[in-house]
Amino acid sequence: MNPQQQKSYKKCTEVLNDAYIGSIAKGINRRSPTPYWWNATINEKRTACIQTRRKLTRIAKTPNVGNEEKQRLKDLYRIQKKELRKLINESKRKHWKSLCKELEDDIWGAGYKIAMRELKNVAPCDLSVDFKKSVIQELFPANNNCTREPRTVEHRATCRSILRNP
Repeated sequence: MNPQQQKSYKKCTEVLNDAYIGSIAKGINRRSPTPYWWNATINEKRTACIQTRRKLTRIAKTPNVGNEEKQRLKDLYRIQKKELRKLINESKRKHWKSLCKELEDDIWGAGYKIAMRELKNVAPCDLSVDFKKSVIQELFPANNNCTREPRTVEHRATCRSILRNP
């Protein structure tokens, strides 16, 4: 091989090696972070529910098992799933209340971080210049007596429609 070919060979090898390293997993744990309301009890109930569902699926494929066993597992799975949903809803409700209280105490704390994480992928909406001016005038009135008029129903409906349809 002449020096030109050797240089080209090394460059090609480097490019392939970089592509390989870039394509492999960057870590062992690639799961998304758990929700803020997740806890160990929910995790245990979820594991038990999944195990019961797998047993039910296996038994449903087996022809020798009686209907009583299948029905018993169906009922058990239904109960476990209902309990899991109840635990999740209670945890969400409890954490939402604590998050709102924390937001009242510290506006830039965990509540702000969670809200910004949820809003991170929302595309910005195009608002008309007149609407932007009306919002600014309402939020920052020219007179400093700080007596804001209550928002009208039409204003709330307009805001909701803009937020729903960016």
